[in-house]
Amino acid sequence: PCPPSRAHRLPPPARPSGPSTRSLEQALIVAFAVTLLLMPHVRSAAAAHSRHARALERGFVAVKPRGTSFVQVPSELKCRIRAVSLSIAKHVELNILSGRP
Repeated sequence: PCPPSRAHRLPPPARPSGPSTRSLEQALIVAFAVTLLLMPHVRSAAAAHSRHARALERGFVAVKPRGTSFVQVPSELKCRIRAVSLSIAKHVELNILSGRP
């Protein structure tokens, strides 16, 4: 194992306590809650649909064909994984033709 770094040996910084710190924390919590309630930053359903349709139209989103899945692999393995996938698909097809599960 790696030896502990100097950062692990330093004591934690002292946290000031008192009425001023506590009231500041409470004020920040209230401000955060008010911001969430008054400014949700969520688009309406119509706006979200419009943005999605525009992204599809411009080619930013590709619709995944039914019955398929995305597998994330390193770029250098892409061609090899594709070949393996096609090979397995062909085996499944031949198994169906031969009546084997």
